[in-house]
Amino acid sequence: MGSVQVAIYNIGGTFISIFQNITSVISSVFSPQASTIVFKNKPIEESTNLMIKVGRIQYLIVGLILSGFVVFGKDFLIYWAGNGYEDSYYVALLTMFPIAIPLIQNIAFSTTLAMNKITFRSYVYIFIALINVISTYLVLPYFGIIGAAVCTALSFVIGQGVVLNIYYHYVIKLDMINFWKNILYMSFVPVLMSIIFSVILISFPIKSFFQLFEFIILYTILYCIFSWIFSMNEYEKKLILSCINKAKIRLYNKN
Repeated sequence: MGSVQVAIYNIGGTFISIFQNITSVISSVFSPQASTIVFKNKPIEESTNLMIKVGRIQYLIVGLILSGFVVFGKDFLIYWAGNGYEDSYYVALLTMFPIAIPLIQNIAFSTTLAMNKITFRSYVYIFIALINVISTYLVLPYFGIIGAAVCTALSFVIGQGVVLNIYYHYVIKLDMINFWKNILYMSFVPVLMSIIFSVILISFPIKSFFQLFEFIILYTILYCIFSWIFSMNEYEKKLILSCINKAKIRLYNKN
């Protein structure tokens, strides 16, 4: 792999790290609650409910970032890193989607950890790493960094998306079917918005960084409005209103 390809892969990796850090903040708040449910021998349904509640909140953010990156990621990378790094967009995109799966299932991991049933998960991650390394080594000479990113994506989808979800459902007894029903229902807004804005940008291509910024702001505002109308439940709406009110109080006190 040449220096340019390494740079492209590193730029894509930077976006992935930012993506992970943003979503992990929410789970860190609720993880102790997941452990408490297990330690107090409460019904596993409570763990499922917590996982769905937290996963939905995380997915509101994940959906915005992922769908926004689908629409604006390539233009942003061109303005940020310059021409010649367009492949970073595909590297980041191919990796961000499968990584989103464990990010919205952090409570499932916390529950598994509290039950002291983490061994199988460790084996799965070893499997993911081995498959990723071997497949990347075989594919890289022929398909370059895009091929490497595809290998990473597939290994994560198989390991974290399929194997671990089966484990959570049948061994940990979390209702993963109900969880994914919630996620699929909430996917309507980000999928529809990414399609609409992608079509708009074909007719009205972005010509400056300032214009890109304007589009991103518009996209974020519309995403929040449509999510409020079509995706959010009463708990999520009250949570957002509570955060807004707290922010207002802090601003008022500062003034």
